[in-house]
Amino acid sequence: MKHLTLVLSVVTVCAYAQTPAAKPAAIAPETVVFKVGDRPVTRAEFERLIATFPPEIQKTAKTNPRQVMQSFFLMQSLSKQAESEKLDQMSPFKEQLELQRMQFLATTVLNRESSRIQVSGDDLKARYEADKTEKYEQAKISAIVVMFTDPKAITAQVDMSNGGKKPEVKDVVGVRLEPDAKNIADAIVADLRGGADFAAVARQKSDDKSSAAKGGDFGVIRRVDRVPEDIKKAVFALKPGEISEPVRQPLGFYIVKVESRTVQPFDEVKQLVTDDLKQERFQKWMSGMQSKFEIDVEAPSYFQPAAPSSPPAQSSVPKR
Repeated sequence: MKHLTLVLSVVTVCAYAQTPAAKPAAIAPETVVFKVGDRPVTRAEFERLIATFPPEIQKTAKTNPRQVMQSFFLMQSLSKQAESEKLDQMSPFKEQLELQRMQFLATTVLNRESSRIQVSGDDLKARYEADKTEKYEQAKISAIVVMFTDPKAITAQVDMSNGGKKPEVKDVVGVRLEPDAKNIADAIVADLRGGADFAAVARQKSDDKSSAAKGGDFGVIRRVDRVPEDIKKAVFALKPGEISEPVRQPLGFYIVKVESRTVQPFDEVKQLVTDDLKQERFQKWMSGMQSKFEIDVEAPSYFQPAAPSSPPAQSSVPKR
């Protein structure tokens, strides 16, 4: 039989997702709000019990107390049973409890130290000035996309619909393979650098229909955005008005034009700068703490994994 673990947060996920939030009615603290078996629980006691729950579990408890509080009182009862049997004083449970206590207290100290870190306005502005080109630059771009198809995907589709036969991919009608897409993209770049209007070409030839309808407008890309690195590298290597070489992505080539490059204003990124500076200072403090407990391994052979044992030799004597 597998070991069971009661976790309050797991029990309440579904309940919170399915129960809409409601404004609590005005109820006196001494009013009984539910019963556990025959035991009444007042509003004041209920609120005291859930005060140490994580915020999301507190919300769930206030909208659907049955599952949350049933789990809580079950854990409480089982915990008292374990104590009455002195399981908390027996190995290995005693040591496991101590480890959990140590982890909780250590995490509490880490969170406290993190929350204590303060940064001044001058520090924030100095960091912004130092980082603004590297982190907060942004570019307004237009792009033309020339798509191609993965031959493996085509073959898989043909196999399913054609009784397992594998005709040449080049014979499949309407398919554009990567070499053809690259030739088209190269020709588009040549036309654009020769003076062709980017918006007009995008409307006519881009396979990204959404941006094509807007003349290739792709909006703004920031250095911190989750955009493929190849795209960002190409964008921020260009000056306004310049056209990139085709940038290969898994299913297409992107031709990018930078319309303008600017830097996000300080007020717009102030919180990001604050978070960066606080994290840096916390990591410096943390590194100082860790340096006090450097480990020098004196017997490295002890920590190396044991070599797998060889399987027993097979007997050549035939069985009877």
